[in-house]
Amino acid sequence: MRKPTLWVAVLGLILAACATAMPAASPPANYSGPVAERPQYTPGERWSFTNPKIGGWDYVYTGQRGGLHVFQNVYRGKTFDWLHTPDLALVRSEGRARAHPDVTDREASPNTGVPHFPLFVGKRWQDRHTYTAGNDVAQRSIDASVAAYEQITVPAGTFSAFKIEVKNQRLGREAAAYETYWYAPDAKFFVKYFSREFEWEMELVRYQPTK
Repeated sequence: MRKPTLWVAVLGLILAACATAMPAASPPANYSGPVAERPQYTPGERWSFTNPKIGGWDYVYTGQRGGLHVFQNVYRGKTFDWLHTPDLALVRSEGRARAHPDVTDREASPNTGVPHFPLFVGKRWQDRHTYTAGNDVAQRSIDASVAAYEQITVPAGTFSAFKIEVKNQRLGREAAAYETYWYAPDAKFFVKYFSREFEWEMELVRYQPTK
């Protein structure tokens, strides 16, 4: 019997690595906990957020463009767009630099990789992307997991939310950034985010569905 060639062995390693990195498409057969599917949006839905450093802003869903969800960010009378995948992962912002000279437009290619539906406790996934903010270009790897389904209280109220913990590693640097997202199906969005390393946090103040 002929021995496997080198390329067959290499292909096996690649497939094994991909299997590890690919997130589960559905919960295990014996899973009986809550599951969150991709949210469906209607133009006009509005979320209001607050941040201790910059105050509040609104996020308004305006529709789809090129298969991406478009949310209009309204901050201090200025508007610009944030584009997300159907899984709600960020792809890019448009018009931030024009509206605010002190910030830059941002882009994640192909996207930031978080979140990834369906969500269920115990789900893990990995992802890589290129993140650009102005002249800063970084290769990043993501190691994410749904750690819990828990009650969380924010200014908008108390929600049952999936707690997503993320290790966000900039390639070439030893230290990683750690992020925590709380996604609430009833709000169809994140109700809280926190990262000490990125020095950013936000909470939902109000969710206004369309009538």
